[in-house]
Amino acid sequence: YNDYLDLLGAGVKNDETYVSSIRALSRLHTRVGQYETALTFATELIQYIEISASNEDLASIYHETGVICSKMKNYNKALNYLKISASLRKSMNDEQNKNRMGKVLTDLSAVQEVLEDFESASNSLLEALFIFKLKRNDNERVSTLISLARIY
Repeated sequence: YNDYLDLLGAGVKNDETYVSSIRALSRLHTRVGQYETALTFATELIQYIEISASNEDLASIYHETGVICSKMKNYNKALNYLKISASLRKSMNDEQNKNRMGKVLTDLSAVQEVLEDFESASNSLLEALFIFKLKRNDNERVSTLISLARIY
């Protein structure tokens, strides 16, 4: 981890290259199943972005970090990150955000289901379903309906 940061250089932290590089490293380690390392990069990114970034960037990295924690089977931590992401997304009111909000809600519902909080899981899916219906996203709508049927 520190070797990666050393490669980026100390002066890069003020540059958006730092954010994109750390995010890319987190995603890379997630794809290859190195979730501990991915989580280290993701939390480093959260600490950095909380100071300097937009709600969109922050909501996105909280979502990604929640997914990493879920893959590590650390569901309580995943739940917290995904709830923060959902809260940030709810505060944004733009069209592009709505589809992303639907994805956060479906990932949140999957964690809630594993934690056997079926009522919250179904509520999250119903909210996502409403968003996908408005956005006319048929693939996501079908997938959400299947998940909802599984919970019931």
